[in-house]
Amino acid sequence: LHKVDWLCMYHSQLLDCTKKFIEKDARLAYEVVAALLRFWPFSISSKQILFLSEIEELIFIMPVADFKRLQCPLGRRLAECVSFPNSDVAEKTLTMWRSD
Repeated sequence: LHKVDWLCMYHSQLLDCTKKFIEKDARLAYEVVAALLRFWPFSISSKQILFLSEIEELIFIMPVADFKRLQCPLGRRLAECVSFPNSDVAEKTLTMWRSD
């Protein structure tokens, strides 16, 4: 569902469903975030911002052990986003980086 071009039309509902599934079984958070990193939209900045927002919310409900497994790939992706030519993507990444 994250691959379609019109993700912005239903992203908030998809995020709500994803969060509810992860709240029931926190081990799913690793798989969801890993899939988001794997299917990253390199050329569509609006989808990158949606993906960043989703990852930011999922990290807060993710078990610490799973977060530690994702630190390196997530750090690489955030580094790429900071240097992305679109200022909105870079700004969202920096805001995510600074958040607690």
